[in-house]
Amino acid sequence: MSDVAILAILCGFAAAVAWGICDFWAAKATRAVGPATSVIVVNGIGLLAFALFYFLSGHNQNLMRSDMWYAVGGGIAQGIGLISFFQALKVGPVSLVSPLSSAYPLITTILLLMFFHGSLSPRQIIGVAVVTLGVLAASELFNIKNSDRRLGRGPALALLTASAWGLAYVLMSQALHDISWQTASLVQISCIFVTCAVLAPIVKGSEKILTRASLHSLKNPYIIGAGVLQMFGMVIINVGIEQDANLAPVVAAVSACYPVLTILLALKHLKEDFKLVPICGAIVTIAGVIILSLG
Repeated sequence: MSDVAILAILCGFAAAVAWGICDFWAAKATRAVGPATSVIVVNGIGLLAFALFYFLSGHNQNLMRSDMWYAVGGGIAQGIGLISFFQALKVGPVSLVSPLSSAYPLITTILLLMFFHGSLSPRQIIGVAVVTLGVLAASELFNIKNSDRRLGRGPALALLTASAWGLAYVLMSQALHDISWQTASLVQISCIFVTCAVLAPIVKGSEKILTRASLHSLKNPYIIGAGVLQMFGMVIINVGIEQDANLAPVVAAVSACYPVLTILLALKHLKEDFKLVPICGAIVTIAGVIILSLG
């Protein structure tokens, strides 16, 4: 396996670790803050952190170039996915929403192969499928009663999330052909924040957005950490995809391992019950990553 492929897979791993911890922190921090406020605050923190890095490190690539549109589209799609994800978690059932939302690598693979003439080896295709299967098992999809598997509003929003995120990574893979990961990430994260800021008030329901009480939660270290880690995960994925656009489905599949870490953290720190199927799912996920690593 080439050094480029190894680096791309390591970037996917780093994103998975960041998002696994991010989701755990967000679960602890947002109980006093509604989903609309949470999605705006977390993404605002991420944008501020990356913008400081971008401009202080001396990057000055033209942000009005015509080839920025892929990054703009990727950011909008990512933002729509985040809005949908937070709403899906609110509607539930969470045990079905979580695995459906994390199935975005399949969408990325299908779209890349159909519309952008991407290519994967048979082993990589198997690896993507095995990783996704492991994530679904780790997220307890197979423990859900048949009566809960009907496509209600929550699962429908989760499928929208997976579709939006899958599309986002395809668009970012095209953006990274011509522009640096630093500039592509700045455009992407900026569009994510704008999308969330525009859409969150529309879908907030009865939630009061950005009240004095909710703004006080900005002092919560878990919310700050979640914002930084979410941004880091998006950026490091862009670094991985920049190595080779054809590896976008592989990077996305490895990054989708994040629910495994979230589950392990929940088992230890939230005193949740040990369950055999999710642990087996974690093992299957690792096996899938090994398959991907073999190329």
